[in-house]
Amino acid sequence: MANSDFSTLLSGSGTVNRSGLLTALEKRGAYVIDAAENPQALNAGNILTIIFSGIIFWYDPADATTAHDGVSCLVTAEGRRYKADQINGISARIVAVIDQNLATPPVSPTLGDKYIVAASGTGAWAAKDEQFAIYTARGWVFQVPNIWDIAYVVDEVLFYHYNAAGNWTSGLPALTIANTSLSLRKLKYFQLGVSVENQTTNTPPGSPADGVAYVVAGSPTGAWVGHSLDVAVYETSEWVFYDPYEGARIYDKSLDAAYNFNGATWVASVSGYSQISHVFTAAVENSANLTDVAYSATVAPTTASSNHADGVTLAHTAKAAGKRLEINYNCVMSVNDTSGVTVIESAIIAIQVDSTVSMSDWKVVGLLNTTAGSVTFVSCNVNFSLSAADASSHTYRIRIFLNHDSGGTVDVDISRREITIREVA
Repeated sequence: MANSDFSTLLSGSGTVNRSGLLTALEKRGAYVIDAAENPQALNAGNILTIIFSGIIFWYDPADATTAHDGVSCLVTAEGRRYKADQINGISARIVAVIDQNLATPPVSPTLGDKYIVAASGTGAWAAKDEQFAIYTARGWVFQVPNIWDIAYVVDEVLFYHYNAAGNWTSGLPALTIANTSLSLRKLKYFQLGVSVENQTTNTPPGSPADGVAYVVAGSPTGAWVGHSLDVAVYETSEWVFYDPYEGARIYDKSLDAAYNFNGATWVASVSGYSQISHVFTAAVENSANLTDVAYSATVAPTTASSNHADGVTLAHTAKAAGKRLEINYNCVMSVNDTSGVTVIESAIIAIQVDSTVSMSDWKVVGLLNTTAGSVTFVSCNVNFSLSAADASSHTYRIRIFLNHDSGGTVDVDISRREITIREVA
């Protein structure tokens, strides 16, 4: 359909209405203001649309008060207000920017690149802190952010919003969510906190599943370098790191236990034991003709010396290397002098791990002096403390050595034998 403004003015063969034609041209064409020109010096006349700095501004005849800012509002010489595209009077901007912490313009930008200028901008970005910097065919163009503008920062995979204090802040503006409007299944992590695989891994696993999490160990490599003690979560296609804060909570699946961050390290949420292993038998076991073994406080007894190996053994798998194992051995011991030895000085109770030649720990139990005959000891009770070498299964057993006058032999009967391993949380 023909434009009625122009068709009426230009139809026929009479004199052209120059004033009417000028009005029609002003109303129907967008007026372009060069970046070097001052919009406030323009006498707009009947202009309805202005293009300035790549932004379209529309005349708002109802507005007589909004101040000129060159981005959301232009005020011409005669006081007409031209407004950028708006929703309820506020510029609506959700902008994807490449970076938000650069203060110096990149050397070779691409048309359309957008940034948020960091503090103390330099070069073309000088005095443009916190503003949007957009690279156009005319060079860098800047937009002053409005409160609650939202920026998606590509290199951080995070949203930021411009708050009332004039700062870009990580995250979206606060939202009010109605009670019971969200179900727990909609949340990736809820009241139990983050569930991590373990706290001992240094190298990122290959092909991790979405949502898998670790507490990074003390000597990280690869993508985890510099993130020791952080919670590393694989989110969609990359590792995202969360700095622990004092009181932060995780659940360690490898240890079956909850841990809190105390400001320096992750510690078990509760004291006590993480697991207990136990074995007991009331059966009597005899070892005849044990000869004497010289006791040493510093040199571990070995399987090369005369000893009795208790047939009761206990397998235990620690939850992690370095876990403290409290081991208790309890039995009823009867010692019988079979060769007329006049003094039985002591018994050495030792703990053996797997089939090691040297005992891992040993304790001395004082015995009564005796002549030929027997001495019975009720509830021979000995405690050991070991550090778990790793998280593999190991077998623990007791070996009994006797320290007595040389030259004789002694029989040992043991019954009601019991081994208990308590692993400290």
